[in-house]
Amino acid sequence: MQAMVITIVIVVVAGLAMIPLSVYFQKRMSVASLNSQVARLEKESGEYSELIKRVDEVKGKETILAKKLSTIDRLVGGQKAWIRILETLSACQAGAGDIWFTDIKTKVLLAPDAGKIELNLEGNAYSVASIVDFQELMRKSDLNLEVKKISMQPNTAGDNQQVVKFQISYKVKG
Repeated sequence: MQAMVITIVIVVVAGLAMIPLSVYFQKRMSVASLNSQVARLEKESGEYSELIKRVDEVKGKETILAKKLSTIDRLVGGQKAWIRILETLSACQAGAGDIWFTDIKTKVLLAPDAGKIELNLEGNAYSVASIVDFQELMRKSDLNLEVKKISMQPNTAGDNQQVVKFQISYKVKG
């Protein structure tokens, strides 16, 4: 009986000794599995780093392209404004009769009138009435103008013909 108790104690002690060994080997296998997963993920991340780098490059190019497209849209929009101005000047000049321009200057205004255009016209006419007609046609146009300055002075053309020299300055609001 004593031998049996010793055998049972040895079996129990051996069994208890196996538990930590079992846990140790299980943890070691777990660590090995995790290490292999880490190695696999590092390899994948290396593959993805090239892809991430390419995506970042594409995003940078997309930003540059968006800025360029915005500039093109702004230029095309501005081009439409200049075409409207030139068409209106042409129509009003034809409607006024004996008036011709010697200089046309424009500039885009800064704050507080940012985006608006200053239009300066110089020219000659055979009569003040033609200048008044031109001004009235410009006022009725769809340019939404504000007259900044008008000046007229009599002048003599090369063939001793009396003309009226004029200067008109507008702010084109829209």
